[in-house]
Amino acid sequence: MTEVLKLLRLAPDGREGADYRPRVLDLGCGPCEEGDALLAAGARLTCVDQDGETNALVRERIPEAEVVTADAAQWLAAGRGPYDAVLVRRPDLFHRVRNWQQVFDLIPAVLAPGGRVVVTTPGRGEARLVERWLSGYSGTVTEIETGTAEEGCAIVAENVRKVEAPDGSLRDNERASLVQSLMWEDDEPAMVCDVRTGKCTMVSSDGRPDDGQSDSE
Repeated sequence: MTEVLKLLRLAPDGREGADYRPRVLDLGCGPCEEGDALLAAGARLTCVDQDGETNALVRERIPEAEVVTADAAQWLAAGRGPYDAVLVRRPDLFHRVRNWQQVFDLIPAVLAPGGRVVVTTPGRGEARLVERWLSGYSGTVTEIETGTAEEGCAIVAENVRKVEAPDGSLRDNERASLVQSLMWEDDEPAMVCDVRTGKCTMVSSDGRPDDGQSDSE
């Protein structure tokens, strides 16, 4: 958790004044393991998860936090924020890829200027997918190896803003929504399938097409 706090950079930098309390949004919070530490760091915390029973336990443990029972994508779509930081820990990306892509597509709209997004994942495959989604916007996206078993990688995105493609073509993050299966084992290429056309392309672990493989029907 200490590493996550460092990545969020919640400490005021002098511009906001001594009473500055950053607004932090924890999406898919689960038991909100980090809640106590975030509140102790001075954050105003909002936790969102679909599991009402787990949320009830979170409310009991950290009553200072705002705990919302909702689908994250639907909740974000209603217009929220702004938040200084958005945290997503260990999302089940490969099981619910379309839902999470919708979530990441909506995150930039709720960020305050200068805000950041921190996403932790167990492996590089998930991290590369998140990096690809967020790289479809303006801003800086960085992958960091945390060295822990459960959260081996972290993606940190700063100053993320939506940028529409001038020619109306799909941005990288929109292309990622078409992924049917995406997994890497020991940096071997994986298969990305466009569910509209049925065409599949081999990609390397950095998310780029593998030139050694051809498209297939």
